[in-house]
Amino acid sequence: MGMLDGLQPASMVAVCKVTLIVNSLEDNDAKILTEALNDLEKWSSHSLATALNARGIIITRETLATHRRRACRCYRSLA
Repeated sequence: MGMLDGLQPASMVAVCKVTLIVNSLEDNDAKILTEALNDLEKWSSHSLATALNARGIIITRETLATHRRRACRCYRSLA
């Protein structure tokens, strides 16, 4: 048997890090984060990333902004 027998590409995750985080949270926390993501007047991507990082959820403002613009993996398959 050769070293590369059975070589397969890694499976792609169909959602972005934001959705992975939301899905990993308890229901109440997921609701709070979803509401914050949808409240563009109260939460900038920068301030939301700062608040999440302070609570141990490591994410960048760019990742949040991409998800909020619906330009992430979550929405590419819907186009």
